Amino acid sequence: MNPLIESTMMKKTLDAFALVVLLICCSALAHDPGLSNLRIVVAESEINLTLHLSAHDLQTVLSDAGSETEESEDLRALARELIGTRLISVRRVAEADGDRKIICRYSAPSGAWPLAVEVPFLQRLARGHRMYAVVVDARGRQIGEALLHAGNNRLMLTRPAPKAAP
Repeated sequence: MNPLIESTMMKKTLDAFALVVLLICCSALAHDPGLSNLRIVVAESEINLTLHLSAHDLQTVLSDAGSETEESEDLRALARELIGTRLISVRRVAEADGDRKIICRYSAPSGAWPLAVEVPFLQRLARGHRMYAVVVDARGRQIGEALLHAGNNRLMLTRPAPKAAP
């Protein structure tokens, strides 16, 4: 065989091999769509909601994510769109691992039940992003859970049973 043809075939084989290796490496380094957490504590007249998001995801959701302002208007707007009842307070806390925690407190008057919790910003996060939501009562007992995503970003809360008289 002609050495020039052998050299060209070898180069093409090496180019194809390099391309395959490059594709494998790129897919291994692809962005993990992520998993956020949502904890909802349901009491008789109050709901406490805690969102755990990565700093990157929070930056996608809030325009003022770089600011460490406790109660920015963006943060209040985000909290208001989660539950359709009166927002009492909201604050942002930086975690040691770089993630962010958003803590919201809402009033839950007796006529407000059932309440919908909706997380519309899941549609703005990376494709495939999920949010594990757990609902607990005031004593910390789990009463529900859901895996939310862009196509299913809502769950309904029912009023907790009144405390039994002693």
